[in-house]
Amino acid sequence: MLKSQMNKLMVGIFILAGTVFLVQCGDDGTRQMNEGSDPVTETDNLREGQTDQADNFQQERDELASDMRELRDDIDDRINELDSEMESAAGDVDQTTQQRYEELTQDRDELDRAIENLENSSEETWERVRSESQNTYDAARSRFEQLGNERDMN
Repeated sequence: MLKSQMNKLMVGIFILAGTVFLVQCGDDGTRQMNEGSDPVTETDNLREGQTDQADNFQQERDELASDMRELRDDIDDRINELDSEMESAAGDVDQTTQQRYEELTQDRDELDRAIENLENSSEETWERVRSESQNTYDAARSRFEQLGNERDMN
């Protein structure tokens, strides 16, 4: 009986030792990933990633704002040209010219609002603001190019 209990105890110890050995030698991916790295380096890497992300956000925001300002300035120039044409016509302005003037003025105002939203955007609001601003830019650019093509045809 004592021998039987000793055998069971020995088997239990071997099973326990084997389990500990397998757990210690097993590779669950985290051991290799963390091997040779220290918490300070990992924290620095996280900060660098956040800094890169912040830099990308700011760079993308600045580029889109710059494109929008350039389009707004082009539209502003065309508005000034139409304004001069309408002043020269002194009351004899055709409806198409007046309509172009109003559309361009509206596009310019929308671009101004979108630029302001861009400048006030944060990383948290960036995706939404970028999408809205890009849509505003694309629509305004498309109308501006269309008006330019119509003008060239006349």
